[in-house]
Formats: sequence, structure tokens, C-alpha cells
Amino acid sequence: MFYKSIIEKNSPSYQLLMLLILFFVGLFLSSFLFAVFLIPFYGFEILENLQSVANISDYNSIFLLKMMQLISSIGSFIIPPLLIAHFSSNNLFSYLAIRKSDNMLLLLVITFLLIIISQPIINFTANINSHLVLPEFMNGVEQWMKQKEDEAAMLTEAFLKVNSTSDFLLNLFIIGVLPAIGEELVFRGVMQKLFIKITKNIHTGIWITAIIFSAIHFEFYGFLPRMLLGAMFGYLFYWSGSIVVTIWAHFVNNGMGVLLAYLVQKNVVSSDFENLQLPGNEYMWVLASTLSVSALLYWVYKHKNPAVEQGFYENLS
Repeated sequence: MFYKSIIEKNSPSYQLLMLLILFFVGLFLSSFLFAVFLIPFYGFEILENLQSVANISDYNSIFLLKMMQLISSIGSFIIPPLLIAHFSSNNLFSYLAIRKSDNMLLLLVITFLLIIISQPIINFTANINSHLVLPEFMNGVEQWMKQKEDEAAMLTEAFLKVNSTSDFLLNLFIIGVLPAIGEELVFRGVMQKLFIKITKNIHTGIWITAIIFSAIHFEFYGFLPRMLLGAMFGYLFYWSGSIVVTIWAHFVNNGMGVLLAYLVQKNVVSSDFENLQLPGNEYMWVLASTLSVSALLYWVYKHKNPAVEQGFYENLS
């Protein structure tokens, strides 16, 4: 095909630009299609203001916002990397590293443990991040960011409220499954590999991608912990040679939040569990967490997929 030959023969920078264009096109089209879907219920004025359905105290409005999130995730995060892979390679699965890795079951168990064990580090960096302040001349920007963070927190809380098990499963799909698949395909499956090709350095490519991964969520006070998670996902992807591993890691991380919120509402877990402190010295827990995560990542490194040594990124040129 004509488009296939154009993208396939161009540089990683060109492929990165095409990914960005497809992302925004997908975001626009998914929003437009969602608005068209709502016309029978809200009239044509919905085309002018999608936010008119955003009443977070109303169950039906929240459900519609969830549907919008679902369509947007597919249109802007899942379809674009699939198109890039299709037009850039003769083998979509190979390009996106959708493959079984050696010791896959053990890798998935280790990945699960990594997410659990890394929580003291994540919480510690989140606490540091929450105390960061911008220079005085950027006070207006800081106030705007705080306002947006508060609005996002309110929307997330509304999203996580459930009336039934089916609501919980829908949340798990929209907040856990779709972002895990879509964001990993975009950031690790395509973007990280392209940045490694552009910079000709594995670590630079992984960390640039992790920074963008964190920044695109537009949550300043969660930037550091999300960046660290992005870097961990990046190394897991590179050493395992399989996007399946990082999709699983991403799902476990997001799914834990959805599950805990559900258990709190069912009174299985105390509502103040987030304020619970680990016994003993906090820094000792952070140190233990750091050493444990390092040890598990080292195991993944020592047992890395042979594909890494056999030109894992050669098909991107």
C-alpha cells in the first residue's frame, strides 16, 4: 500500500510525528462520534459543549462520561499504535512485541510483586512531589494546576463509586484494562522504541518516554511517582521483550486502586486505609522497597529475552 511504503521507509522521527498526529485525530474523532451518539438524548447543543453532561453527582452523567472515556481510550491510544505498527512493519505483532517471553508465568508473578513491593517508594516520592512548589512568578500556574488536580480527584472519586458488581467490572475495564493496553502500546510498544532509535541510547529512550508518560496525565503532584513507574515499565519491556509483561504491570497498578475503592464501599476495607502508616521507620521501608525492587529487576535483566540481544529494534529503521 502507498501509505505503508511512506511510513515504513521513513525515519523514527517521522513515525513519532505520525503517532502524534494519529493520537490527536483519534481523540477528535472519538469525541465527535460520542457527541453524535448523544444527540438523540441531549439535542444538537451537545456538539457545542460536551461538558454539559458532566454532572458528577448524577449516576447517568457519570455513566456517559465513562462511555466517553472508553471510546476515547480506543480511538486515541489503541488504534493509533496499531496503525503505526501496521504501516511500519510487515509483522504487527513483532513490531509491538506482542509475544510470549521466556519464563512468562514467572515474569508475570515477579511483575505483580514489583508493583506491590514498589508502593513504599511510590508513596514516598508522591509525598515529596506534593510538597514541591513553583517559583513565585508561576503562582498563577500553580493555582491552576491545584484546581485541575482537585477537579480530577473529584471526577475520579465519582468514577469509582459503584452500585453493583457490574459497575465494579465496568470500572475495572475502563480504568484498569483499557489504559493498560492503550498506554503501553503507545508508550512502550511504539514511542520508547522510537526514542531509543533516535537517541541511540537505551536508557535515554526509556527515561524520555517515562517523562512524557507522566506528563501526559497532567497531574503535576503525581509526576514523580508516575515517572518512576513509567521507567520501571520501560525496563521491564526492554528486558522481557514482551509488551504483555508491561500491560500486566500497568493493569495491576491501576486495578489495585479500583479494587480497593470497591472494597472500601463494601466495608471490607477501612475507609481511612490510605492514612495507615507502616510500622517502624518510614525510611527503612523505602530502603527495603528500593532494594527489593532492584533485586527483582536485576533478575529480569539477567534472564532477559534473547530477542533483546538479536536486534530487538532493527525492524524500526
